[in-house]
Amino acid sequence: MADYQFGKGAGDVLFEGDIRFVLSRTKRIRQVWSGEDRLVTLRASDGFFTLGIKGAERIHRLFPAPLLRVVVVDDAVPFVSQGKTAFAKHIVSVDPALRAGDEVLITDRNDNLIATGQLLLSPQEVMATGQGPGVNVRSGILKESKDWLRDDTSDESDDTSDGSDDTSDGSDDTSDGSDDTSDGSDDTSDESDDTSDGSDSTSDETENLIKHSIVLFSLFIIHVSGRLNFWIIISFYSITSINSYQLILCIHTEGKTMVKEIPFFNIGEALMGTGSELAHVDLMIGDKKGPVGQAFATGMTQLSAGHTPLLSVIRPNLPTKPSTLIVPKVTLKKGADTAKIFGPAQSAVAKAIADAVEEGIIPKDIAEDIVVVASVFIAPDAEDYSKIYRYNYGATKLAVKRALTGFPSIDKVLEESNKSTHAIMGFKVSRLWNPPYLQVAFDTTSLDFVLRAVRELPQNDHLLIEAGTPLIKSYGVNVISKIREARPDAFIVADLKTLDTGNLEARMVADAAGDAAVVSALAPISTIAKFIDEAHKTGIYAVMDTLNCQDPVAVMKDLKKLGSLPDVVELHRAIDLEHTKPRWDCIDDIKKISPKTLVAVAGGVKLETVPDALKAKADILVVGRAITGSKDIRNTAEQIIAKIGNPEIDQFRVMTDFWRPGKAGYFSVLSELKIRLKADPEIPDLPFFFLQPQVWEICFLSVVIEFVFEFAFNFVLGLFLSLLLILFLSFFVRLFVFGCFLFFPWFSGFLRFFVYCRSVR
Repeated sequence: MADYQFGKGAGDVLFEGDIRFVLSRTKRIRQVWSGEDRLVTLRASDGFFTLGIKGAERIHRLFPAPLLRVVVVDDAVPFVSQGKTAFAKHIVSVDPALRAGDEVLITDRNDNLIATGQLLLSPQEVMATGQGPGVNVRSGILKESKDWLRDDTSDESDDTSDGSDDTSDGSDDTSDGSDDTSDGSDDTSDESDDTSDGSDSTSDETENLIKHSIVLFSLFIIHVSGRLNFWIIISFYSITSINSYQLILCIHTEGKTMVKEIPFFNIGEALMGTGSELAHVDLMIGDKKGPVGQAFATGMTQLSAGHTPLLSVIRPNLPTKPSTLIVPKVTLKKGADTAKIFGPAQSAVAKAIADAVEEGIIPKDIAEDIVVVASVFIAPDAEDYSKIYRYNYGATKLAVKRALTGFPSIDKVLEESNKSTHAIMGFKVSRLWNPPYLQVAFDTTSLDFVLRAVRELPQNDHLLIEAGTPLIKSYGVNVISKIREARPDAFIVADLKTLDTGNLEARMVADAAGDAAVVSALAPISTIAKFIDEAHKTGIYAVMDTLNCQDPVAVMKDLKKLGSLPDVVELHRAIDLEHTKPRWDCIDDIKKISPKTLVAVAGGVKLETVPDALKAKADILVVGRAITGSKDIRNTAEQIIAKIGNPEIDQFRVMTDFWRPGKAGYFSVLSELKIRLKADPEIPDLPFFFLQPQVWEICFLSVVIEFVFEFAFNFVLGLFLSLLLILFLSFFVRLFVFGCFLFFPWFSGFLRFFVYCRSVR
């Protein structure tokens, strides 16, 4: 069978040596082992073999490349080798003789075996499409998957030929695909060598049992006595996790405890310095047994030209601790480039890590258990070694601190994402996040006037520029580029008033470097939706102009059903109707439908009507002739901006904002899926601990329950005992019992402990 499936000679090589067969309960061959290594599993559905890693290694040695091979790119090697799916876009080549469904060997470009699995597509489909999963990986070289427990067994029993006499007690072809090994073995009651993964996990189970026992004991102490110091309880979490760096979550639910482990893996980033010597450091920090440790090992062994990783050393023969791997971001093309990395940068990173340990940022007692991977940028034209050292030292140290304190928080990211400007971009991308704004509309056909007026407008991040419909009709959307040259940082709105081909016109504005495009609310709903979707796809704002639209709220409701809401709704009164009262009464209705949508008002807005527009809750005030037709454009615009009363952002603060966490930063409670490692050197005798929302809830509730329980328990129990004593005991006995409650706290505690144990049981 092996020769038929893989090729001539496969059976001799695959099953040589000390071979052991594992049988199903129906006495059919299910697996073939060599010692403690699984070679193959026999699929019950078709009789073909699925390979284990050791079996794949034997086949790999027998058949030369490209036979039975699927080759993946270097970037995918770490993931595929862990047993994760190999996607078609990561596959470089496939043996053309293979067919979909065949067992394959997955290798890197150097023909090193990294995994084995089942080819999902034909070789031609894999190379032609480049999309979707290409190989269903069963086992990786770094992790023997337990998917072989199922190995494609069919829903129907393989015992159909001899009846269903074994199905009642768990046939090896059950509907869940299990082949009698779902419980970890074939008849594990008397055969210990048939465990599910063949590995010795006794020591790990013992270690986990001890850890979980300590955690459960700590929770017991919390519930029994809320008077214990909170930090003593957190110390239990620190002690139980200090060696493995895995967060243990304990959640009490109906007397049961659920224990879950999450690996320690944190990321930090920092930019420091100026000029060519500017330093930018990205780093990962985590335990050696987790993903960071795997990345560390991969970086040491998977070398690429010009980006050779190196260990950080303070000086030759003195590597830092925790062990740190430096990965150059810029290709090292000549000796001078190499000297910068192997000299000041290498020493700076190492010294920063060592000082972080000395200062307590990284606890000293874990330095041997964790590793750091730092990606370092050194510009090819950097020359000053002193600046290279100092900038990289500061950036590395700051990146480590940020990694261990969870900077930035998601709230910080959302707050700053619309404020900040990347220093190297050279220009600012404006976003509408802090209304109200002033939008100056240029409804004219004179480009010279527009460019001159644009330069006269004040520099303010609450001022928008609109290329009006007459201007665009005269010069096309390319007029946006002309305005961009005059005001590189401006937020430019293209007033197209699109009525058809919505996606095409939105794309035209984006290609011309506009920030927002306008579609008419009179267009078909499908056109408006396509316009909005294309605008969002290209990263610009979609504005819906309601000029002559009788019911903007109804249009918004229709768009909400389609899931395509505009970023701005412009309540536009026509120039020919400026003698009428503006329709600003529907602003609240629009915001109820879409709270994030901004509302702009246009048509006859001037300095005197600004307070009325703001009172109506308008977010954008579109002003045309009141500014463009004035004698002093700059002064008029400044007066309206002053009326709006929205100050500019302090751009200097944004550019130099290196958030330094205080007590609140270290102890902030994160969301359930964003659990991070916490470290605070300010707390004595507790350098390292883990926090998670449920832990805070347990401790808080325990304190509350303790106080409530203290009063209610003593009161109810005291009243009950008093009644009994009145009936059956003398006055002196009653006095003695009450005395115990009053003067011996341990007596009350003992009764509470007894009641608690009964409730838990």
